[in-house]
Amino acid sequence: MDGVAIAAAIGEMKEIVQGSVVRSIHQPAPTRFVWQLFSRGTQRLFIAPSEATIHLTKHDFAYPKPPSPFTMLMRKHLRGGRIVGISQEGWERVVRITVEKRSLAGVHRVQVIVELVGVRGNLILVHDDTVIASLRPDPRAIPGRAYGPLPGQEKMDPRKASEEFIEQILANDESPRALMRAIDGIGRETARIIIERARSDQGTSLAAGVKRELETVVSHVADPICVYDEETNIASFFRCDGEECESYADALDRRLEEREETGEAAREARRAQSQPERSKTDARVKKRVGKAGVPRRIPRGKNGDWGEVGTAFLLTGRGA
Repeated sequence: MDGVAIAAAIGEMKEIVQGSVVRSIHQPAPTRFVWQLFSRGTQRLFIAPSEATIHLTKHDFAYPKPPSPFTMLMRKHLRGGRIVGISQEGWERVVRITVEKRSLAGVHRVQVIVELVGVRGNLILVHDDTVIASLRPDPRAIPGRAYGPLPGQEKMDPRKASEEFIEQILANDESPRALMRAIDGIGRETARIIIERARSDQGTSLAAGVKRELETVVSHVADPICVYDEETNIASFFRCDGEECESYADALDRRLEEREETGEAAREARRAQSQPERSKTDARVKKRVGKAGVPRRIPRGKNGDWGEVGTAFLLTGRGA
């Protein structure tokens, strides 16, 4: 999900989620969470940072026993609390969920910061601007220290992108990548659809067509037309090829079920889990590489093999 898709999902769920009580939290996979909420009956909120996904779900998950330490910590701080706020930071793929928990000691307020940025996605518990814990290690989210937000990308708000601005960004590159680099909240798939539709209209310039299609996409954030395309496994909140669904959550559920069947979600989870270990390996390689990119020492293992760091250098031909 890109920024505009997350905005559509948050807009759809806000009335249900805000004011609901957190009954329990489960972790069906290393980077997947399901919050059981009570609001007009039982609801389930699916959060998957490494898959850049957040939406209400009816999907049935298998929950491992016993729960992970991180899940137990989340339950400690959130279970029984009431969600008093859920919001997106601009068009960024960052969602803040604020939970208030009342006791004899007073009101305990915790923010859950969900960074839906794919492989390096994270889920961070914060109290009084201080990090309690995070799903994966990150120098911006060290327990006991202030949370450091993701760096801003300084892109144009899609609601303010003029035809002149669009013409400038497409001057040297008419690919979807140009829109992704310059306009906030627009991901690869949304940019591809916008460019393709703009090109199909021969009666206007490409820039004028892109502006029109961009306005159409943004308008459906608050008024979604929910579609699921089985051929491409794309769930959309604006009109696309495919079958219309009752809600955006239903379309995203169908996408989720397809990913489960094909094993795509499992592959993404494994990539996300491997990131911290890769970072440690990179750091060890850097320590053993000189200024000119020549290793100070390539360590061999006990059996004469090159070892992890040596192999990394030999395979890449560089220190990082």
